[in-house]
Amino acid sequence: MNFIVDKRTELMSIILALSQGNEYIEEHFSFDIKDEYRQLLYNHFSKFKNHKAVALAKQIAKNVEGFCFDNPIRLAFALNKQLKFDGKIEKYLLQELEHEELLKEFMSKIVNFAKDSNFEKFYIDNNVYYSSKIEELKKMFNADLFIYELQKFLKDKVQDDFFVNIIPMLANANHGFKVNNNNFANIGMLSGDFKTINKFNNGTIHTIIHEFVHNFVNCYTDNNRLLIPDELRNKLKNMGYGNPISYLNDTIVRAITIRLREKIENIDTQKFFDIENKFGFVYVKKVYNELLEYEGQTTSWKEYIPKLLESIKEKEENNKTL
Repeated sequence: MNFIVDKRTELMSIILALSQGNEYIEEHFSFDIKDEYRQLLYNHFSKFKNHKAVALAKQIAKNVEGFCFDNPIRLAFALNKQLKFDGKIEKYLLQELEHEELLKEFMSKIVNFAKDSNFEKFYIDNNVYYSSKIEELKKMFNADLFIYELQKFLKDKVQDDFFVNIIPMLANANHGFKVNNNNFANIGMLSGDFKTINKFNNGTIHTIIHEFVHNFVNCYTDNNRLLIPDELRNKLKNMGYGNPISYLNDTIVRAITIRLREKIENIDTQKFFDIENKFGFVYVKKVYNELLEYEGQTTSWKEYIPKLLESIKEKEENNKTL
């Protein structure tokens, strides 16, 4: 397990904060939250708010559907670790965002922004801060136990590496995805302190597990969806789950996360089912019960998830609840 503050995502988050291009960016990438690190960022980078990279970020955010949630952060990995761009963007993002030439121009301008703003020096100068956040998180999260329980649940060995990537500028949001055969859990901070992220008890640990689990669910659910109850539709849409596919993904991810935390920490599962119900994820307990049946079988997760999706579909058709 690798704990990092990836310079590519940090660079992207700064450009997004300067651009304020759409509602998602305004809510989750902002200098308004008062903490020492954001003030340092603002003092160093605010003079570049009219840079071409920032202008393009604003244009893309306003005009390219899907430039929200994990996609802008995922796009940062089109840069290499030396902050160079070779002209290639992963196929998934081109399918999601389209506008290939505009995205390539944006990535080229980001390279220029890094050079013009002396980003590398800022990143190096703040390495002590990044290291302190990494150590704080390492002490909270038992990475070896998590991977052990995850592989036991999957009934398969995971060959790809795991990266917990801290994005200090990202507030009230987190992302999980796989890039270049690496599993990323991108974790934001509300105000520079992980202890403030506490939507669940021990919330940061729950968040990391949740984001990693996405990499073992989303790849199987592209052609499946879960009926969103009418009375919850607006609430879930405002949370970013208005798409029946994303609602299905997160229902399964949340059920697995509860199960893994139960195995790691022996949590009170009912408390978590109640929390998920309040959020609008009313089918989590039912999927969790399906997972308990799966664990008693010899079938691997890869073999079982089509059966789980079929079971969800049958129940949805039979009783219009699941």
